[in-house]
Amino acid sequence: MKYIVQNSEGKKMFIEVVSSLPQLPEGFQVLGLADELPEAMAEIEAATQADSAKAEARKLLADTDWKVIRHRDQVDAGTPTSMTAEEFAQLLADRQAARDAI
Repeated sequence: MKYIVQNSEGKKMFIEVVSSLPQLPEGFQVLGLADELPEAMAEIEAATQADSAKAEARKLLADTDWKVIRHRDQVDAGTPTSMTAEEFAQLLADRQAARDAI
């Protein structure tokens, strides 16, 4: 069974239990069964998708930091760059879009 619970800050989440509902930490309250609260479940799913999109954006930034550093180091050193100016501009645009998504 899935239960919708809410913490003291108002954040809703669901927990899945096999038998009886466990003791909840202080500040949590049970709102009801997930099947009986479709709006709350939709809200939780939307928040989860938003969190996932933010995680993807953070990953893109972390995974491409080295490319920005390498390109700038190559420019500063006066050596040929591994990316064209157009590729670097696209990388910067992609990174800014990721920042905007966070």
